[in-house]
Amino acid sequence: MSTVKACLDQNDFSPKEQSRCNKFISFLAVFALVNFFFQYTLFSTDLSIRTFLKPAALLQVVVSLSLIVVSLYIYYKNKVLHYLLRLLPCVFVSMILMNIVSNILGAAALVLWFVASIYVNRKYFKILALRKNYLRFIVWCTALIIVGSVIVAALTRGIATPSTVNMILFIGLVEGLGSTALLWQLLSKEIASGQTFYEAIRYTVLIPTTFMFLLGGLLTALPIKFFSGEYLFGEDGNDYLQMPESK
Repeated sequence: MSTVKACLDQNDFSPKEQSRCNKFISFLAVFALVNFFFQYTLFSTDLSIRTFLKPAALLQVVVSLSLIVVSLYIYYKNKVLHYLLRLLPCVFVSMILMNIVSNILGAAALVLWFVASIYVNRKYFKILALRKNYLRFIVWCTALIIVGSVIVAALTRGIATPSTVNMILFIGLVEGLGSTALLWQLLSKEIASGQTFYEAIRYTVLIPTTFMFLLGGLLTALPIKFFSGEYLFGEDGNDYLQMPESK
């Protein structure tokens, strides 16, 4: 952890927010390329290429573990982990109840659960709607994935051949690098407007996560600790996405 802290906070890692952003984005791009290299060697029918499988697998493990450690450090610094852990009990109980409702009353009852959740949590959805740049980022990333999936379906037509597998891997690489480029554009814009790198990453993670939670978070209507909307998100009008000040 001290190594990660050195990379993110000390002199060998520029204290400027944009520099932090650029280096994190570069890390994500390297991860996408390494993942592509591993998958390409894994599915290749060329024996000369498959000789690189073990080094590629080792490289992927190293890069993946490094990314996990760096991400956990960032999520600790910007209080994302604190936020997600606070939601965890409500998420766990909600999933159990939704499963029971679906099994006993059917899909229609589950749809009613989601409708009721949206109504109950409408004031919390309004806070999400204030971050328009982040919402556009989510829309563009979703569109990129959908377009890639449509292209794959059109080219392969359900038939897996070495050429179609390579095409699928290449499209996956384009999606990964494209999403990374969109993230860099978003973070750069937010940093230029005065946010810190940690704040921008916090919003990027919490907006889609909170949106999914609110869709099924009917239990926030209950005045019970660990479940109520006031406990999870604060009083009405509170910007619950904003990073708490460090004490």
